Amino acid sequence: MRQDETHQPIHGTHWKNTDIAGAVSKESAFRLQDDFHAAVNRNWLVQAEIHPGNSSESSFWEVMRTVEKRIIGLLEEKTLAAESHEAELAQALWNAFLDMPRRNTLGIEPIKTYLNRIEHVSSVEEMRTLLGSDAYLFTSVFVSAEVFADKKDSLNNVVYLDPSGFTLSDPDEYKNMTDQGRRMKAANDAYFAWLLERAGYSKEEAATDVESIFALETAIALHCFGVADQARDDFEELTYNVRTLDELKQESGAFPLADILAAQGLDGAKKYILGEPEWLEALAQVFDADHLEDFKAWMKIRTLMRFAGYLDQTCYDRREQWNHERIGSVGATPLKRRAYQTIEGLLGMAIGRVYVERYLTPETKADVESMVRSVIETYHDRLSHAEWLSSATRDKACEKLDALTVRVGYPTSWPNYDVLTFQLDASLVDMYMAITAFEQAREAKKVNQPVNREEWLMSPQTVNAYYLPTDNSINILAGILNGVFYDPKASREENMGGIGMVIGHEITHAFDKNGSLYDKNGNLGNSWWTEEDRAAFKQRTDAVARYWNGIEVLPGNNMNGDLCVGEIVADLGGVTCMTQIGRGIEGFDFAKMFKAYARDWRTIESQPLAEYLLINDVHPPAHLRTNGTVQQIDEFYEAFDVRPGDGMWLDPEERLAVW
Repeated sequence: MRQDETHQPIHGTHWKNTDIAGAVSKESAFRLQDDFHAAVNRNWLVQAEIHPGNSSESSFWEVMRTVEKRIIGLLEEKTLAAESHEAELAQALWNAFLDMPRRNTLGIEPIKTYLNRIEHVSSVEEMRTLLGSDAYLFTSVFVSAEVFADKKDSLNNVVYLDPSGFTLSDPDEYKNMTDQGRRMKAANDAYFAWLLERAGYSKEEAATDVESIFALETAIALHCFGVADQARDDFEELTYNVRTLDELKQESGAFPLADILAAQGLDGAKKYILGEPEWLEALAQVFDADHLEDFKAWMKIRTLMRFAGYLDQTCYDRREQWNHERIGSVGATPLKRRAYQTIEGLLGMAIGRVYVERYLTPETKADVESMVRSVIETYHDRLSHAEWLSSATRDKACEKLDALTVRVGYPTSWPNYDVLTFQLDASLVDMYMAITAFEQAREAKKVNQPVNREEWLMSPQTVNAYYLPTDNSINILAGILNGVFYDPKASREENMGGIGMVIGHEITHAFDKNGSLYDKNGNLGNSWWTEEDRAAFKQRTDAVARYWNGIEVLPGNNMNGDLCVGEIVADLGGVTCMTQIGRGIEGFDFAKMFKAYARDWRTIESQPLAEYLLINDVHPPAHLRTNGTVQQIDEFYEAFDVRPGDGMWLDPEERLAVW
């Protein structure tokens, strides 16, 4: 966030930002009572190293490497392909990615066809034809079209239309560029020019294209929502704009939106949700002969960016350098790690099915499901006794909790990959195009159909968990059931500080600033609040946001508590719920639970990444996810004898709670 007069420090808590790599040395010493996060994680913070190709190290990365090692082991099994068609596809993609000698022989030839098609466009009409072609990489350059549950009719699918993204990530950077934005632009400009020259364009042509790309992006981005807009109370409603295809044709003017939708098989939808009408209007206004070369430049560079990591060693290495310049990554990512990440991105569900069969035991799944039931029971008690709400709203909140769908480990419905095949001599780029065409066809089949609520948004081996408001579900993925988050041999306190907190966190999202806008069936707009109760809720969440706004993260830059309030409230809800469960267990060791929670968030990261996340991430910095949260819990003070004057002290009347 940008520093201004509304985000000056409002309290005396100033912890050192120990997330920055090198901030903690062998000589550093911390008291639990002054900086809990740093004291618990001191040894780890001193010894941890950022791995080659990464810009951070964390508990999440540690668990992700465990999952990565397991999946690489599967992909290297000589007999894996014989297990299933899905396994065969994943292994073929894996082998193609690692075949650098062949990739070096091919050079950039695999994408020359696409670049030539762009280059040969000589009129707006020809550009319309190209954008209406069946090549996904063209249709997705300017428009993100996704089929998903209708936010106001959650049992049925609808097509959502949004900007496809900008090279500076946050559209606000085009309006008022920050130091972080300037660094990213410099890295982008150099990289884009290199890619264009590598593709055969002269230095002068490349420089002109780089200038054109930024000018065109700016003309459109000025009319788009930035990351900070996500903090608006009306953002969910603001981005829900119902349109018919005829209305979209009218609003998109000369821009061939209808042709793009037809190319993706999405032109038959009964209903479209246009996220940003002003964006579409701006896009339509610049789609003309005067900007034709700008559009061509944008398409060329987006095509080169998309495939650079799939081409030869030279392109691969330059892509790594670009990441280093943008976000401070260290060294080159090992080829096997990039291959694994490619499998995850393109065929995550295919290899995920094999992963859970090998590595998620029925005992672990049953244990975590039991923990979920305990958390729901406790949460029900907390909602029932929320005295700041009227009885009518409390009852509705409990109804929503009772209707919660719980999924642990893996989906019960898997994608069918039978029609996806690779040609015998397919290049890595050919495989990518085959997979994206397959996924595009799968999306098209969902149009005007009921939502398949057994379909997951993430592959099961992903180290994550999520709440989905449109079906009122929490989803605890198999990947996160490892390491500090869950260990069947760990104490109950440690697992409660790990996966227990995660469960409580995700359930709280059903009742955070955005989740609370959806009813028990996953529909937006069917408010289950009285106006008075909603105002009381906003008063509490605003107090949370203000408190975090007062914390300086980087010199001269405070947190954006308004942007992060949903995640902050979820953290508070998760830890508070675990604390209440602990109160009911004889001999419960709160110190052990709080320390386990602190280990969840141990992180070191590059300075450029920290600057990027401060503006773009809806999650608070890691050290504040520990300190700012436990500081609100009375049992924390008792467990560690925190007293007035200590760095972790917060007067009881200033401690915050929402649920």
